[in-house]
Amino acid sequence: MEVWEPKMMDTQNLDVRLEDFPTREVIFYRQIGPYPQKAPAAWNCLWEWIFEKNLASQVNWTCGYGLDSPRLIPADMLRYYACIELKGGLPPSLLSELPEAMGVQRIEGGRFAIYQMKGDYKAMPDYFCKLHDEWLPSSGMIPDYSRPFLEIYLNNPAEVGLENALTDLCLPIR
Repeated sequence: MEVWEPKMMDTQNLDVRLEDFPTREVIFYRQIGPYPQKAPAAWNCLWEWIFEKNLASQVNWTCGYGLDSPRLIPADMLRYYACIELKGGLPPSLLSELPEAMGVQRIEGGRFAIYQMKGDYKAMPDYFCKLHDEWLPSSGMIPDYSRPFLEIYLNNPAEVGLENALTDLCLPIR
């Protein structure tokens, strides 16, 4: 069984902010398997569908999340969700056209501890570990494991370069 282990990082001073998010209704594309391969695949499939349906101008917000801890779950069983919120929601006429791996869901709002990461998405798991394993215990905050850890994509690396990609890494707290 292949289980992910975090890398040691020098991120001693994480700049973390607290923010309350609203509940959002999103369309999602789910992939099952190792996050490094399946997360990009989920995004590619979701964006392909968005462009095919001429909905790109309606995209309001994008986030992704892994539902399972790679420390506990074998890599081939990890579930990843790529999510997009559309302005005005998904047109009802398109509900019946969603492929099997797609659906509509609510992402529960609430308070999150947020670290803004700049650069390659490959560093994301290590920053999430740093946020959870080091910042959280020293903060006195209590995590809310009933909600997923979110990765909110703030810009498009195709436009700004991967080294300038901005992603809010969001840890749900009570």
